[in-house]
Amino acid sequence: HGLANNHVYCPGSLGKRVYLGTLGGISVMEEGRIVFSWNTANSGLAANWVNALAVLGPKLFVGTYGGGIQSVEGDGEWTDYRELIGQFEVNPNAMAVDSERLYAGTLDRGIQVYNGSQGRWQVVREGLPSQNVTAFAFTSDGVLAGPDRGVVEIRKDAF
Repeated sequence: HGLANNHVYCPGSLGKRVYLGTLGGISVMEEGRIVFSWNTANSGLAANWVNALAVLGPKLFVGTYGGGIQSVEGDGEWTDYRELIGQFEVNPNAMAVDSERLYAGTLDRGIQVYNGSQGRWQVVREGLPSQNVTAFAFTSDGVLAGPDRGVVEIRKDAF
């Protein structure tokens, strides 16, 4: 099959490619076949365990277990955000995108929010009953965050 690893945690798509986040990196599929894989040895990936993928604009954002968040563009150019936001665990499938922001739920650091139009990160920790955030959903003017102790609604204009 050609996958980087048999344990696939998340899919994502950008253009005609489908990206599969695995325990061993990211496998890239075109026309139903794996054409290559990225891992820590051959790319800007900070950790091989890829838990979450989300597309915002021209970038595929990659959430890892232990390596924080990186992004890659369709041409293969990687951006590493560890110097800006640190190195941490992104929860499985805990990434979501609205029209201009990426939301990433972490194991113990609340929510990492990336504003695509401004190119800035923001951390949301205050007001969460737990820093372990595992899910997101959207309302017309808010973000529903799912920490492991309930649900919190955050107004989008708060960002």
